[in-house]
Amino acid sequence: MAQLGETPYAQGDWRHDMRRPHVVRTLMAMPAAVAVIVLMFATTSVEQTTMLWASSYMVHAGGMSIHTAGVYANLFFVGLVAGSVVAGVVALKVRDVWMVVGGIAVLLGAVVLMVVPMAGLWRALTAPVLLGVGCAPIAPAVVHATPRLFGAARTPAMIGMQTAAVSLATLVSPVLFAGVERVSGSMHALPWYLLGFTVIALAAYARVVRVARLHARGE
Repeated sequence: MAQLGETPYAQGDWRHDMRRPHVVRTLMAMPAAVAVIVLMFATTSVEQTTMLWASSYMVHAGGMSIHTAGVYANLFFVGLVAGSVVAGVVALKVRDVWMVVGGIAVLLGAVVLMVVPMAGLWRALTAPVLLGVGCAPIAPAVVHATPRLFGAARTPAMIGMQTAAVSLATLVSPVLFAGVERVSGSMHALPWYLLGFTVIALAAYARVVRVARLHARGE
């Protein structure tokens, strides 16, 4: 990734910069800022909605018993932990862009598994794990890339805004799906809901990559 910011730690005290009232406006005016926040909101929406609604989906759309659905839904957390461990191990050797792109690609594959016809048990075994694996590397990679994207002086403010986006998605996205399910009248809406946020995440990150490349070429 190209460095979009320009102030390294050695050139100033970021705590002084953060006390300036215009820092948020200045940050949001940077080309990639909104896209990064949207990316964090979208991926967190996939994660939190899966956490809260996967078991209900398996019961009402997959015909499982409540006990069985609870067991298989917990495989999401297995995937999340496994993905986090793998992402941490390879983080120093794999660029942030590939961590994010790889995570989004796995999410897309997981959602496809949820909508294509296949045995319910096979879907219940694979889709939750892949959703967890896909979610795991994205947020850490985005946070790790923040100083290179926005500069050291702006990093604390940008990470704060990313955290706010994560918190907002945690609050809003599961409730929003409840409204979608009520309107559609079917739990079969869950894969499409997750697909929508995954596509939004992909579009947002494509914007981040495009801005970084334009900056690298001096455009």
